[in-house]
Amino acid sequence: MDVLPLTPVTLSDLASVGVSSQQASGLVRLGVLHRVLQGVYLHRDVPLTIEIRAACIAKVLPEHAVVCDHTAAWLLGVDCQPPAALDAPLDLDVVCIGGHDRTTRVGIHGGKRDLRKEEIWELGGVRVTSPVRTACDLACRRGRRQALAVLDAFMHSCGVTKAEYRRMLPRFRGRRGCTQLRELIEYADARAESIRESWVRMEIIDAGLKVPQLQLWVRLPSGQRRRLDLAYRGRKVAVEHDGAENHSEDEDVESDEERRDALRKVGWYFIIVTQDDFDGARLEAWLRELRQVLEERSPSRPRRYARAERRRTRR
Repeated sequence: MDVLPLTPVTLSDLASVGVSSQQASGLVRLGVLHRVLQGVYLHRDVPLTIEIRAACIAKVLPEHAVVCDHTAAWLLGVDCQPPAALDAPLDLDVVCIGGHDRTTRVGIHGGKRDLRKEEIWELGGVRVTSPVRTACDLACRRGRRQALAVLDAFMHSCGVTKAEYRRMLPRFRGRRGCTQLRELIEYADARAESIRESWVRMEIIDAGLKVPQLQLWVRLPSGQRRRLDLAYRGRKVAVEHDGAENHSEDEDVESDEERRDALRKVGWYFIIVTQDDFDGARLEAWLRELRQVLEERSPSRPRRYARAERRRTRR
């Protein structure tokens, strides 16, 4: 076996350096190779830069095809898929243009789509739908939670603005999901920093509760500042998501607890949402708790004509 290449390879490429398909499977199990796409492998020491992602796609991209949807997001550096979806190699989402038939190869989701010239970018020799087009396509095709996460992520990572989203709306008129897209554009926010943070916000909105502030900084009596993912400043209520994607080391978890303890001492109330809290009774439970604590901490209305009443009492 020759030295493994540090560029994206197919099974044919591996065979040329003396690696059989069975050996390739063994190297994947050992973690030496990472199966990035169906049929495309990459050495574990090679970082997944945008250039390397484009090179991976170029290995299997059909002619006359444009990368779209989740694969386009991935190529553009916006990893907006649920974390569980990253456990397997990505399928390739493509559309064919110029009168060519849709692709039906294994590992490739093909389709047809009307794309304008400005809606097609080129990265590393690969044609891909533009950030704003990709975000709107996905927001029409996915459920509400994931749709908002996509819109947030493209604003955060690619600098897409609400104005750009709104200008794209006429292109989607009459298309399934357009009504959802139009509504969620108004809730999209570049400050969201994770998929599930967007999910939490979407559930709060759909429960009819006030939209919390994002990435709120709070100053402690000591002068130190602490940041909250989603918060209601006036009522001192914070909602935060805890999950594996939020923490890479145990120290991060300890830091979160220290931050929350410091804020609890000055009156903040925390609702912590985990990856298991987005369905059924557990979803209802934390939303009910949030509704209740917001009502309990609602500022009471001042009495009208209080001064006049005091004057009458003195008489």
